[in-house]
Amino acid sequence: MSNIKFTEADKKRIENAVKEVEKNTSGEIVTYFARKSDNYYEAGFIASSISAVFAFIFINILSQFWLLPFEFNILNFSVIILTIMVLVFVLVQFIPFFKHTVISEKRETRMAVRRAMEVFVNEEIFNTKDRTGILIFVSEFEHNVEVIADTGINKKVEQSEWNKIVETIINGIKNKKVTDGIVSAIEQCGELLEKYDFAITKNDTNELSNEIRIEE
Repeated sequence: MSNIKFTEADKKRIENAVKEVEKNTSGEIVTYFARKSDNYYEAGFIASSISAVFAFIFINILSQFWLLPFEFNILNFSVIILTIMVLVFVLVQFIPFFKHTVISEKRETRMAVRRAMEVFVNEEIFNTKDRTGILIFVSEFEHNVEVIADTGINKKVEQSEWNKIVETIINGIKNKKVTDGIVSAIEQCGELLEKYDFAITKNDTNELSNEIRIEE
């Protein structure tokens, strides 16, 4: 179940924050929120296979000590193992807590980064006149935040500056003030753009939508 919700007022605040930054700078900021960066279908199969092995060992130990409450035969054994496997598969597939216990943090991070790069391309954030697009990407399941700037900006701005903006969003999420964190991050992006002289030009146009994209 998703914990993060955006009201219409939240969406409007984010949109207005982007507009405000783009009034004074040549930056094009895109905010994108994803519920997850991958389905991790393998998690259920891995967990159910591991549970089957442990169930097999446990049942055999009980059988050796005559502790089983039923007659041990292949039918009973198969039904129990299959039931356990199905139950574990369902728990892992549909309850994020259990899925997190199976999928490594490294894989989750890798998938979130890959999804952020896909969004950067799919939303054509690279396709601005002076290569001044910025993606603010949040992936809920992975607890991951990525801020990716196009080459026109990145040649001037150090990664450490973007890391501070990532921390702002993460702190907002931890304090259950997601919209506040994203709005603050957008404002910090604006400050960076002004600091490194990405001023708005005379013929500047709004090349990318200011609305937050929410991927369910």
